[in-house]
Amino acid sequence: STIAAGTRAPDVVNSFMALLSFRGIDTPSLSAQGEQRLPSYFNIERDIPVYRSYGLTGNHTGYCAVDGGCEVDHLISLELGGSNRITNLWPEPYTGTVWNAHTKDRLENYLHAEVCAGRVTLQSAQHDIALDWVAAYVRYLGEPTVATPRN
Repeated sequence: STIAAGTRAPDVVNSFMALLSFRGIDTPSLSAQGEQRLPSYFNIERDIPVYRSYGLTGNHTGYCAVDGGCEVDHLISLELGGSNRITNLWPEPYTGTVWNAHTKDRLENYLHAEVCAGRVTLQSAQHDIALDWVAAYVRYLGEPTVATPRN
């Protein structure tokens, strides 16, 4: 099976208003921090509960049964003020569809730059990505033609 385009983390979407500023960060602080990423290695204490919350027994199962599997990703990325709470984490496929982890990374990087340049508010970026990151991608960057590899 595959993940449908526009699939959202239910717990996060249902309570995204509470998530918008849970790190208590403002735009100047966010811009000064730059891009933040967790290590890409598997973290059993963090990842297994995330997979289970999506009905998966682990990576490479269910919709993560694609080349490269899934990464446990932040719905609202750290670079946009997101947190490491389990409600902000979800298994995101690396491949199998154009709407994958690499494509979402491109949106996150774009929104971070736009927030820091003052062209998009932090609250708008967080809201748009939490509500429907696929729609946000199309709104800000247009339709992707190919998967965007991570640099």
